[in-house]
Amino acid sequence: MSRLVAAIAATLVLVAASFTAYTILSRGGNWTSSKNQGLIVVVSFPNLIDDIRQIVCSDDTVYSLAPPGVDPHSYQLTLRDYELLRRASIVVSTGHAPFETALAEKASSDKLIVIPDILREHGGRILVNPDTGKLNLHIPIYNPYNYRIFIGYLGERLAELRPSCAEVYRSNVAKVLERLNNITTVAPQLNVTAVGSTPSIQYAVEWLGIHVVKLLVREHGVGTSTEDLAEVKRLFEAGKAKLAVVMVLENGKPATPADEKLAELAEEYGIPILRVPAPYMAGSVLDKLEAVVAEARNLKG
Repeated sequence: MSRLVAAIAATLVLVAASFTAYTILSRGGNWTSSKNQGLIVVVSFPNLIDDIRQIVCSDDTVYSLAPPGVDPHSYQLTLRDYELLRRASIVVSTGHAPFETALAEKASSDKLIVIPDILREHGGRILVNPDTGKLNLHIPIYNPYNYRIFIGYLGERLAELRPSCAEVYRSNVAKVLERLNNITTVAPQLNVTAVGSTPSIQYAVEWLGIHVVKLLVREHGVGTSTEDLAEVKRLFEAGKAKLAVVMVLENGKPATPADEKLAELAEEYGIPILRVPAPYMAGSVLDKLEAVVAEARNLKG
């Protein structure tokens, strides 16, 4: 009997270890990262992983708290997350999801980078939500000029934390900024008023001269009201909004029901549609900005 118990216990240990390894791998890290000398970078949203990986050293590791496929706005910190925060060299937060309030309390201030705060301190632009009149904190680094500030700041912080890799960080940042410059150089100015689907698209298009005057969904977690639908129709009918901006997934389909509805309304009223990659899907901001610029250039003709 004792041998059977021992065998069962050993099996359970192996299963637990396998599950833990799978969890870490699925969150963007690797099982050996805690044993190497690289930095541990923890991000709040999984879409930030690709942006951070562009500039880190090869033995640095990037983890996401909220896993892919889960709405970060409804995510809650776990015991595993608390352990990650304890081990982290640096923590990057978007500063607007509910769980990030708890994150700010658990992560030491010298480790924490809150993106909107960094942008405010270094001349970035935080837009105003046209419907609520409040600051829009949904992915401000979808704006290339804000992205430049963020990547440059993060690269310097990493260099301070790990001087032996400073040249690599700065070289990688320079490559990112060169690519970013190539994107903005060919970007058109559309100079048009638009209706957007959700707050997440505002930063992706305002820098292209697209002034978002109305959002179909004014804030995350708030449904589309009959009043909002009626207002969008009035704007289209009166010619006060000449473009619809919708988010799409990798397959080109609308990212949310609001995007689908806005596309339907635009087609009904003969309004051109600018499709932008959803900010929370995989891929760096650079990848998404390239797609936005390509769409904008096609639209301008």
